[in-house]
Amino acid sequence: MLNEQPNQVAEGLKFMMFGKHQAWADHMDDIGIFSDSLISFKKWLYTDGVRFAIETGAWRQSEGNVIKEWDHKIVVKGETGWIFALCVQSPDSRGRSDYPLVIALHVVADVFPKNIEALWAVLYKFKVVFQECETQDILREEAKSCYESCVQAITMITPLDEMGFELSDRRRFITQVQNGGGVESIFHRFNRDLELFSTEKKVNATRFFRLPTGNEVESLVLYYFELLSSQLKKNHLLGWVESSEGEFADLFVGLTDPQQIVGMKHSCLFAPVLSEVKFNIADSEKSHIETFIKLYSSERDLNKLSLFTKDGMKKKNRFFYR
Repeated sequence: MLNEQPNQVAEGLKFMMFGKHQAWADHMDDIGIFSDSLISFKKWLYTDGVRFAIETGAWRQSEGNVIKEWDHKIVVKGETGWIFALCVQSPDSRGRSDYPLVIALHVVADVFPKNIEALWAVLYKFKVVFQECETQDILREEAKSCYESCVQAITMITPLDEMGFELSDRRRFITQVQNGGGVESIFHRFNRDLELFSTEKKVNATRFFRLPTGNEVESLVLYYFELLSSQLKKNHLLGWVESSEGEFADLFVGLTDPQQIVGMKHSCLFAPVLSEVKFNIADSEKSHIETFIKLYSSERDLNKLSLFTKDGMKKKNRFFYR
């Protein structure tokens, strides 16, 4: 997923709608301008992920701790593109709404956006339009309008320069994480669970992190993705699932296990936010984390830093420079 080469797919925007809608008696026909990545995304999220959770009763068994309504934003970053998707509440004509309606965009470009709020604004606008469509033909016409509006929104997105976010923006991000508490727990888990992804191009595993969000920094996902992209091998997929109901988001690294998607509807009572989990962290690692955070806020080139304790300790340069 998201590893197409320039000769395999033209740059630009691909679009796909799938899932449940009132104009169909069951799962709707897929609508859009497809790509291999969007087909793979549907398989990961919907066919193998949501269906697994429903058929195994994973959400029924923990009913008191499940987010009832579908209203999730999803971002996936790969080697040569991005997917942005909304999962929204939308029953079929029989009133069944266990499955969501999914509106997914595949941005085919090896660029890193500075802000994606304009794109979300378009998707949320058409979310309401799609939910009100009564016939299949009307939905298909509105889908074309949504695609055209998204093409316009993409032109408004400014890409980051090669040095990444400005230091002032990074300081706002890290301050928000620190204000949420548990910053040591978050970076400890990154250090403990992701080092293999920094050295190996192929890892047959998925790592899951539930992170606090807050509202001080727009497009929070981009800051986490920028940080991890600088530390991990480029071919590893990064995923982000954020519900409108909670002040948390689920971060995935290596989307090899679709069953991990079960967590997207679990509340914090079932899966706590990392900032609320206490770990027994060695003093040497605490010092490493503190130093990394200071350098993250003062060094534009993140490729010079090392998030990982073992890796960092081997560096000849002062602190944890590469």
